[in-house]
Amino acid sequence: MRRIKVAVLADEELSGNALVALLNREAEIELVSTFKDGESALSGIDKQPVDVLLFDIHLPGISGVEVVGLLKGRYSKMECIALTNDDADTAIFSALNAGASGYLLKDTDTAAVAEAVKDVYNGGFPMNSMVARKVIDRLFAAPAPGLQSEKLSLRENEVLLQLSKGHRYKEIAAHFFISVETVRTHIRNIYEKLQVNSRSEAIKKVKDSMNRYIQNT
Repeated sequence: MRRIKVAVLADEELSGNALVALLNREAEIELVSTFKDGESALSGIDKQPVDVLLFDIHLPGISGVEVVGLLKGRYSKMECIALTNDDADTAIFSALNAGASGYLLKDTDTAAVAEAVKDVYNGGFPMNSMVARKVIDRLFAAPAPGLQSEKLSLRENEVLLQLSKGHRYKEIAAHFFISVETVRTHIRNIYEKLQVNSRSEAIKKVKDSMNRYIQNT
């Protein structure tokens, strides 16, 4: 089985770091490199590309957002997840606009970060609940292009974001204290409104629509 190649970009001492230790133990993940600044990340990833980059936003010199924008121009298939203490709207949407496919806060459990790496590699869109709420609120207040023909309800947006995080129907039902059958009904409505036939198609459509929306704001 091919392991997911990962790099970490963070302005902190990573030797002995709990996340680094966990990533090194993960059978499905290969931690290829760690970087403390944007310049070294750009040159290092050029020499040894990775599948997923975990990055902090605030760095000395070039910011993490700028690094992601440059790297996504070179490696469009590389996925990037922000891992930061910054929960401001401007930081969240700047990172997503640059090409990030996930946004986690640093107080996220290390095991959850490892799962997020696997999730984003498989097409998911991992976010903390608080970050997901900000994204939902923005999309719900002004639906992105491609979602305007028949606007998703607030609960449908919430279910869709849970789907994008890789959660199963039973997990979504437990999260919202609703039945599995109600989850199925929401998902059928989501697919019909988005004119898609699968989870992956729905997630792709929302990600594409959200990116267009962010670029126009």
